Amino acid sequence: MRTFTETVLEVICALAGHAFSAACNAYGKTSLRLSTTIQFIESAKIGDKIVARATEVKRNYRTGFY
Repeated sequence: MRTFTETVLEVICALAGHAFSAACNAYGKTSLRLSTTIQFIESAKIGDKIVARATEVKRNYRTGFY
């Protein structure tokens, strides 16, 4: 059985993955993820709003950085 913390981490990772896929597939070409790093700056508290942003930093013909 998963702990509450494990479940929350899974939800956060799913939210981040969704933001990433929306950003990198916005050009109409199917793409995939090569690597992912998530940095937790501060703990969320009950009632906090969690926002995931994927910002394109650089893109060329084959690779994008978000």
